Amino acid sequence: MAAKRSATSELNHDNWNEEEEREDSGTFQRASEDSLKRRIIKTARRRNPISSVRSGDTDVKSAFTGFTAFTKAAVPPTASTFSFLSNITNEAEKPETNGKSVKEAEKKIHVVPSSSNKSIFPDAKESTTKSNDYFSKLKGLNENVASWIKRHVDANPLINLQPIFRDYEQYFKELEKEGPKAITNDVDKKKKDEKHVLVQHVHF
Repeated sequence: MAAKRSATSELNHDNWNEEEEREDSGTFQRASEDSLKRRIIKTARRRNPISSVRSGDTDVKSAFTGFTAFTKAAVPPTASTFSFLSNITNEAEKPETNGKSVKEAEKKIHVVPSSSNKSIFPDAKESTTKSNDYFSKLKGLNENVASWIKRHVDANPLINLQPIFRDYEQYFKELEKEGPKAITNDVDKKKKDEKHVLVQHVHF
């Protein structure tokens, strides 16, 4: 280890307020061309290059170019993140653990009032089917979006996720049009009409 630099002059009570002579700092001299050519100049590297972020943005945009779950396209649609929506339309009719479908179970609990062959209140069956279809689509939408985000964030933590959230909001609004609120309003309207029909069939 090199020794510390010693003082060039002694400071005491006799000379503490005297001005010291300025040292000559010298002049800058540029190295010769031959010396510069022999030197090795290293450049710093980024751990996450900017190109990976740009490529990640492009990947996000291209992942949503083929969404055709709610619209009809003239050209055959390409595979997309939300292509599952076309396959879960009839998921409410899949067999349960007891081996019977939801529709069959609803038929068994269906009660026919009076001697009529038609039910006066068929709304429970229709609303249940619509509700099951809505929740099946919502479940599939959330699971696929969560899986897509996890896969792409693991591949590139700097990816831009704004496009997928915009598309998710669009598809969620489409599902809300078929959601419980729309089903409830439709059922209430039908019940009012059927109540009027029921009163006409009652005889005192």
